[in-house]
Amino acid sequence: PPPAKTKAVPPPPPPKAAAKAQAAPAAPIFDDEGFVESRKAAPSPAAKAVPKVGSLKFPQLVNTVVPQEWVETKDYVRQGQLQPGDIVMVSRSDGTTRFGEVLKKAGFPWQDNWEVVVSTFPNGAAGASRVEEGVMLGRPLPKALSALLSSAPAEVKIAPPPPTRAA
Repeated sequence: PPPAKTKAVPPPPPPKAAAKAQAAPAAPIFDDEGFVESRKAAPSPAAKAVPKVGSLKFPQLVNTVVPQEWVETKDYVRQGQLQPGDIVMVSRSDGTTRFGEVLKKAGFPWQDNWEVVVSTFPNGAAGASRVEEGVMLGRPLPKALSALLSSAPAEVKIAPPPPTRAA
């Protein structure tokens, strides 16, 4: 019998996923309770080193003390809509009321929780933040806020915390 004719079959192209599988696995991230957080990829060291600049509208006001002469309904209100970038008043654990800036909505869609930046880095990027209930956030009225911004020096100084009592 004559030999069978065979066709040369080119090899299949390498799968794209194989290149990703050869990369080193990311280090695990641990949540507050010490469990491995599998839903997030580990951030690169470069991303941690330099905070994003320009993410805040009013970095000069964040963490500054609210004037003591401000009166509710005259200078600020506690009700109304919030959106990212709004300046709000936050009660701090040291007993002072300071300005913060709304970063984003937090929690479930039906909750009135907001992530608020309460301190900044020296370059003006968002520093520490915390989640606050919307009804607890004072909202400066435009007139009071514009008066505060126009009277503020070019660089607002952050007031030191009140002195602690000696026991």
